[in-house]
Amino acid sequence: EYEKRRKNIYSFCADDDYVNVWGNRLVPDNQVYYFKSQGGIHYMDSILDIKGIFRPQSQQGKLSIYAEDISKELMRLKPSIRQYATLGIMNIFQKHLGNGIPVNGDAVSLEQTIAGIGVVVGSFLNRIGRMK
Repeated sequence: EYEKRRKNIYSFCADDDYVNVWGNRLVPDNQVYYFKSQGGIHYMDSILDIKGIFRPQSQQGKLSIYAEDISKELMRLKPSIRQYATLGIMNIFQKHLGNGIPVNGDAVSLEQTIAGIGVVVGSFLNRIGRMK
């Protein structure tokens, strides 16, 4: 039943959306569509023009690919550690890409941010290792 229902779900994303790639994706990969964003990264108004028409279709952008790599590293962690590190990573993204606005007003500790940085570094090292 789960697989049957998945076939009816689609995802429309900005090319560099770093939010849609977090966690285990419900939407099948062949039903994820990327569009060239105009000034935004995550919200629908970044991929729709003023008339509500999709901007040109695109490929997944580098920021989104890097965020997806980080998510894969997070998903390998035990849930309790994953939750801790995820808040740290989102803190980094929010400060640098979200104009410093905390997600749901979450207070993130220095320790969580450092744990998140550790996951990010591990993700980049794995990517470099795959390139060789």
